Amino acid sequence: MSFRLLMTMASLTLLSATLSCSSEWDSAGGGEGNTELPSSLMGIGVTPHQPTVTLGEQIQFVAIGYYEDQTTRDITDVVTWESGLHSVITVSSSLDEEGLGTTVGAGQALVRAAFYDLYSNEVQVTVTDASVTALEVQPSVVELHVGEEVQLTAEASFTDGSRGNVSGTVRWVTGDGTIATVDPTGKVTAAGLGAVDMRAIYEQPSGDFEAEPSLIEVLDETVTIDGPDVRVIGLNVIGSGETATYTVELKNSGGGPASGFWVDVWLNRSDAPPAPPTSGDAYYFVDLLDVSESVEIPIELSGVVPGNYQSWVLVDSFATLDEGVLGENNNTWGPEPVSLSGGSGPMGSDIAITYLQAYIQQSQAQVLYIIDVTNNGDQAAAPFQVGVFSNPSFPPVAPAIPDEQELVSSLAPGETAYLSIPVRAIPSGFWQSYVLADVGGVLAEPNEFNNLAGFQVAP
Repeated sequence: MSFRLLMTMASLTLLSATLSCSSEWDSAGGGEGNTELPSSLMGIGVTPHQPTVTLGEQIQFVAIGYYEDQTTRDITDVVTWESGLHSVITVSSSLDEEGLGTTVGAGQALVRAAFYDLYSNEVQVTVTDASVTALEVQPSVVELHVGEEVQLTAEASFTDGSRGNVSGTVRWVTGDGTIATVDPTGKVTAAGLGAVDMRAIYEQPSGDFEAEPSLIEVLDETVTIDGPDVRVIGLNVIGSGETATYTVELKNSGGGPASGFWVDVWLNRSDAPPAPPTSGDAYYFVDLLDVSESVEIPIELSGVVPGNYQSWVLVDSFATLDEGVLGENNNTWGPEPVSLSGGSGPMGSDIAITYLQAYIQQSQAQVLYIIDVTNNGDQAAAPFQVGVFSNPSFPPVAPAIPDEQELVSSLAPGETAYLSIPVRAIPSGFWQSYVLADVGGVLAEPNEFNNLAGFQVAP
């Protein structure tokens, strides 16, 4: 697994917009235990991402170290924690309180972790004086094998109408620690076979809120369900004109054949589909899916307006299969981000910057940009350049001359190129950097707006 894929699993995708809050970047003390910077440590990632916390509450931050050998390590108690605005939040580096944030006043602030000359991503923290009115945990159902991990996310609705990530603020509770454990940020680790509810509770003076629990199923590689167990194992969506074609890959992981069931898709939903019986925006009938058999089914949805959507898939939407307790809890897939463009005929190639991060490497006198470029189109992208602009006066527009660039020789539909581009300079002040895919403007694309992404590099 690549370095960037590990970072994606840690949910470290950052907003490209420059934050408007001011920054002092004073540490809260501690960090005296820091030793010599390991030569293999490439970067530091801080979670939770864009958290929201009620004034008067505390929040736990976690720092993950990323190493050249593609391993990760929790270094929360090793780094020095820094807050950009102490009038909003302070973050402790003291013994037994490492990464613990204490709210001071309503507003927004940046939080980061440092290990000598190596800095993490900056996390925007929103402190609100509003109260929580609802709480939701995603994903609602997860299947793991012993030793595997998953990050749960708790999102709250507030009295002022806003919503925010409160994963580091809620109290996480496992129903059975012998099956799965959970840390203060919502990271679940499978410990033993079975099924367990994972609860999130937001505690506040006006009344506690508890979300519907997330069901964690820990399975053995050899365990099978006596009856059918049909699940979605892959999804691809291609738009052509006003038609969206969903290619849904199904597998029967159970011990019996699955016969006569419907598969439904929803173009856009803010939450999971309702319980069966229900009907989606489009659907497909499967006659038979034998034990261990996989199949790809096409589901077409017409009259689609170009845009960005959150799609869902539901297997056995009329509940005609008897899949048992475990089998019934894995029939939903989503939300799946879908971007559809207008026009008739093939879409062509449509490249997009789907991940951007930057690390200052003082020992090498450079800034390393970690970039993912994905082809969201239905045709391969011809050779094109991806360029880095370290600190331009304004966002670049193709064709342009970057500070550094890298050639992508070909990118198939749905494929992602993982790039690491160094700029051999160290910022003395904040850099507002940009990355532009197809910097030479050689590709004809339905969307050009997703070729550009920005990132603020702190000195």
